[in-house]
Formats: sequence, structure tokens, C-alpha cells
Amino acid sequence: RGVGFAGEGTKIDGVSGTLAAGARARMIELATDDVSVRVQEARFALSPWSLLTLSPRVSDLGAARLEIRIEPSDDPRSPLPDSLALPLDVSIRNARIDTLVFDNSTRVLELRNVHLEYAGGRRRDEVKELDFSVLGHAVALRGTVDARKPFALKAHMAAVRPMDPQASVAVSIDGTLSELRVDAHARSSAATAQLKATLRPHDPQPIDALEVLVRNLDPHAID
Repeated sequence: RGVGFAGEGTKIDGVSGTLAAGARARMIELATDDVSVRVQEARFALSPWSLLTLSPRVSDLGAARLEIRIEPSDDPRSPLPDSLALPLDVSIRNARIDTLVFDNSTRVLELRNVHLEYAGGRRRDEVKELDFSVLGHAVALRGTVDARKPFALKAHMAAVRPMDPQASVAVSIDGTLSELRVDAHARSSAATAQLKATLRPHDPQPIDALEVLVRNLDPHAID
């Protein structure tokens, strides 16, 4: 069974199923002046009771392919809002996307086998698990950010390249969305690297401080 729906900037085709048992859509397309989103073979289930209690629980959210295209703009970067709070507490369990593509017109980045566990809402957002493969690396990310200023943030990321030359990276980030402290460690064969930095993402010069220490550099680890 398929149903076509079209609204302003929105198109949904091939809809089937129910919220509780699982809904599917063959294609979803969303478009604004700045961003366009295209989802192929989308699926999800939503607990009706969680809707009644105003704390939606989405499970088995997924897609065969999700493409996000951001149009280039010369406009200055918008300042941070006063709040990132959602109107409701939301949880997403076992979200899986086979292929996730980001395209900003100058570069295309493709992530494979994306898995997400998320909880967020009025107080904070928490990425409990975010795992994916990109450019031959297996990446795992965990993190939290408060929903209100100064947006306190804490995150950890690990990446491993299993193919030769093997390499691994571990990164810890804490601070706020206005000032981030980064502590990174990398290893490939006998080579190691340590990086400490302070970043101010919304300043004209975002790198406030940087310290890098490299030992036993292996030229074959750079490709």
C-alpha cells in the first residue's frame, strides 16, 4: 500500500503501517531555502502511551539512505540562542541508517552503518551512543550538552583504522559551546601524538590556544 503526500517543501511517498507497530515510507523529501533532506526507505515505531505522557519514545528509527544538502551562504554566522531546550523529553532507541551523506556544495562526506541512541529534552541532550564508519575508520562518540546557556558540554570520541597502517585516536572535549577544551591522543605503529587546544567556535579566530607533541612519527601512517 502506498500513499503520496505533498505539502509546502515536503513530500512523502509510499507510506504504510502504524505508529505502534511500525510505520514506513518509501521516500521523504524536505526542502527549505538553506537545507534539503532526502530519506529513502524510512521506518520507525512510536509508543502511543509515551505520546499521552508527553515523553515520546521512538524505537527502530532507520533508513536505507539519508542525504542532507546545505546550500552555501555568505551570511554571517548566527549567534547562539538562549536555549536549545525541546518542548518535550524525547528518546530515540536503536536508530540505524545504512548510509548518511552530508553535502555542503564544496565537500561530500559519507558515513556508513550509523547507529544512534539518544535522549534529550528540556534540560539537556545526551548522545548515549553514536557509532559509524567513515573513510576507513570506525568511530564511536558519546556526549552531553545542557539545553540552556552557557551550554555546558562534555564529549568523548574514539576512532580506529583497522587497515594498515593501523591507527587510533581518542578525543575528550569539555567546556561550553562558546569555549571548548580539547585533549586528543593518537597512535600509529610506534608514533604517538598529543594535542591540547582551546577553541572559541564563534570567534573570528576560533583557535585560542594550541599545543601539539609528536613522537616517533611514521611517514607511512600519513596518507
